[in-house]
Amino acid sequence: MIFRNEHNEKAALDLVAICTSLTPADIKSQCRHRDVVLARQCLAYIYRHYMQMQWTAIGAAIGAKGHRKDHTTAMHAVRRFKDYLDVRDEKATELWDMVISRLDSVVDSGCRVMVRVQNKDMQKLLTMLEKGGYYYEVV
Repeated sequence: MIFRNEHNEKAALDLVAICTSLTPADIKSQCRHRDVVLARQCLAYIYRHYMQMQWTAIGAAIGAKGHRKDHTTAMHAVRRFKDYLDVRDEKATELWDMVISRLDSVVDSGCRVMVRVQNKDMQKLLTMLEKGGYYYEVV
């Protein structure tokens, strides 16, 4: 999970924009071209599955100012992108592989990530990090 804040939401938008050669404004626009819609769906998927954002927040985040998307639009976008990945749609899979590889390169480069965890979840997180071979510090 990626901690949700304004900076991380923008970073996810910028990441998808870089991977698709679109601008953030293009992704958040009302454009219905397949490449733009696919980028928007990918962004919604990241917001939901990696940031655990609420559906209404995703709708607000993927729409342009004054043209916020409804929570049902966000639900459809996430479901549709997952369906594309499940059937190995070429464009969706290529985009997702690019997004994941860039995320992996950030993690592999040794970046620091601070995570706030409730005591009851601490042991589960530490076990997961150890299994993955990650270095961690408890502060």
